[in-house]
Amino acid sequence: MTSPFVGPTAVCPQCASPSIQAVQVTRKSLATTVLADELLGTAAGIVAGTTHVLTNVCLACGCQWIPGTEHERQLRALSGQLGEDAKRIELARLAPIDTAGTRLNRKAIGIAWVVVITVFVIFALMSHFKIV
Repeated sequence: MTSPFVGPTAVCPQCASPSIQAVQVTRKSLATTVLADELLGTAAGIVAGTTHVLTNVCLACGCQWIPGTEHERQLRALSGQLGEDAKRIELARLAPIDTAGTRLNRKAIGIAWVVVITVFVIFALMSHFKIV
């Protein structure tokens, strides 16, 4: 028996599995809720601050994405579903972000060490001179 629906099959952008489930996610906006609550009342505030978004979830690998977003395009490019050129372009685009993050992490660790040593020295001097 053939299926009456013949068309493209949705696949996971990460592992290309066709086992996908759409999940409705509720998002709440505190600012919208408070504004509508003040202007229209409590019930209207709760309703106005709530939106529903459909999110796809891959049952094979657990990847989650919102269909049609830039995030989905990036996942598909990195997994090679959009071709090797798209994958190479996406990897090149992400390379500067990775090196900048590494430099930032090293700088943060250096600053943390300076703070720890400074605090240790201050406590050592305070205990030596009986300031505490």
